[in-house]
Amino acid sequence: MSNVFDTFDIKKYPLQKMNINGAQIGYRKIGSGQPLLLITGYGATMDMWAPELLRDLAEKYQLILFDNRGIACSTSDETSAFSIRLFADDAAKLLDGLGIKRAHVLGWSMGTYIAQELALNYPLVVDKLILHAGGPGGEEAIPPEPAASAALADTSGTMEEREARAFASLFPADWLMQNPCVSEYFPIPEIAATPAVMEPQLRALMSWSGSYSRLNQLICEVLLISGTEDVVVPLDNSRIIAEKLTTAWYIPIAGGGHGLMYQYPRKMAATIGCFLD
Repeated sequence: MSNVFDTFDIKKYPLQKMNINGAQIGYRKIGSGQPLLLITGYGATMDMWAPELLRDLAEKYQLILFDNRGIACSTSDETSAFSIRLFADDAAKLLDGLGIKRAHVLGWSMGTYIAQELALNYPLVVDKLILHAGGPGGEEAIPPEPAASAALADTSGTMEEREARAFASLFPADWLMQNPCVSEYFPIPEIAATPAVMEPQLRALMSWSGSYSRLNQLICEVLLISGTEDVVVPLDNSRIIAEKLTTAWYIPIAGGGHGLMYQYPRKMAATIGCFLD
C-alpha cells in the first residue's frame, strides 16, 4: 500500500550545516517563496514534521527546517547550558546566516516556546507567528496530564518502547485504534534523540519562565492551532495566549491530539495558508 512518503521525502533536499553560537546547526530548505521557519519540539528532529503538511506548505513558501542544537544533525558546544533563549538565538542566527531579514515562524510544542522567545527578542525578524500545540509556559501554563508528563520524562527502554509511549501521548486512543499503521503517516527519524540530549532539553523546557507577562509586547499576528484532545499541552494553553492578544487567531481542531499535524495535515496546512495570506 502506498503512503505519503512515496510522494514526499525531505531527505531528497540537501542537508546543510551552519556554525552558530559554537554549535553546528543542520538544516534543509524546501520550496520557494516567502520564508517560513519551522521549529521542532521536545525530542523531535526536523525529519519528524508531517510530510503532507510540508508538501502543501512548500507549494507556496520556502520552508527552512533545522534540528535544535545537540539533536540529530546538529551539534552542541558542550559548554552552554540548554535554554529556550539559547535555542531562539540559534534560530535567529540561522535566519541571519541565510540572509533572511524577515520570516514567518511555525513552532510545535516546545518549539512554540522557542518561537515566542524569538518573536519577543527579535521582533523585526518575525513576520507572522504560528503556534501549534503551544502555551505560555511558566506558572500560568496548564500542565500535561500526569500520564503524558510521565511518558515525556521517561527515556528508559528500547526505541520501540519509547515510541509506543510517545504515540500514546501524541494521539487520542480512539484515533490511534482506527489508524494503527503508524508508519504510514508518522516519519520515524533517521537519527533519533538520545536520553543524553532529551534530558537537558527537558530541563530547558521546564526552567523556561514563560511568556505570559510579555505577550503584550508581541508586534506580530499570531495563529494558535491546537487539538481539543491534546494531553501534552492542553488546549486551554492556547486560549490563555489568545486572550492576552488582540491579533490572534484561535483555532481548536476537534478530535486532534498533540500530534494534530499527523492526524489532519491538510486541514492544518490550509488553515496556516489562510492565516499567512
